[in-house]
Amino acid sequence: MRRAVGPAVGRQLKNPLTEVRPALRLSARSLTYRDSSEAALQKQVIEMATARTAALEQRPSALSSVLEDYRIVSNIDASAVPDALKKDCILFYTPDTEPLAQKIAAEGNHVQLGNIRWKRFPDGFPDLFVHHATEIRNRHVGFLASFHDPAKIFEQISIIYALPRLFIGSFTLVLPFFPTGTAERVEAEGDVATAFTLARILSNIPPSRGGPTSVVIFDIHALQERFYFGDGVLPLFESGIPLLLERLNKLADQDKVPNATIASPC
Repeated sequence: MRRAVGPAVGRQLKNPLTEVRPALRLSARSLTYRDSSEAALQKQVIEMATARTAALEQRPSALSSVLEDYRIVSNIDASAVPDALKKDCILFYTPDTEPLAQKIAAEGNHVQLGNIRWKRFPDGFPDLFVHHATEIRNRHVGFLASFHDPAKIFEQISIIYALPRLFIGSFTLVLPFFPTGTAERVEAEGDVATAFTLARILSNIPPSRGGPTSVVIFDIHALQERFYFGDGVLPLFESGIPLLLERLNKLADQDKVPNATIASPC
């Protein structure tokens, strides 16, 4: 059955402001019918739009507040972190990352370097020992790893698995290089995505008293690799590219080569 429609529906409106007015149902804060003239109604609409625009301009932008949050910036300036959020941390390291660990500790008084004995048995397997293990209880602990050599990954994994079990307050693993990052996909049947394998190994790090381990990885090959990690760890991807650009800008011959091109293997 066909429905009946009003005179203002089913035909083209000659003047929307005058013909639709009887259908308006607005609150007392909105348009009123003080003046039935079209000019008065148009004036009220303009005034409401102007007031709304002014209110929006005075309201702080949500995007600007997010961008000002230092915690989501690609590279965190240590001097910009509030003192209330700075926590004393014991940083352990490998022999390969010792120079970098010393530089990190020299940046402030919130990082204390730990000590690990890195030795090997006659058969070549690692002989490891964490010095002052009882003194790191309830402390925030970090480990600066280096997986550049496959032969050194096992001994580091042994330390990484052991530290959270020493009754520490929290544990953060910093991995400047994710070596299997480019092997993240299977293009033909038989390919092995070793990026997923390494992610599974790191996903089995035991939790500390503070909860899951935070895994900080710099310049991973593909951001979707975050889904290779299990729920037992919290992966955080950072980038060292801004630091590289900052270093390039300080080169003595930057004026001679203003348009330098950066090439990297992929």
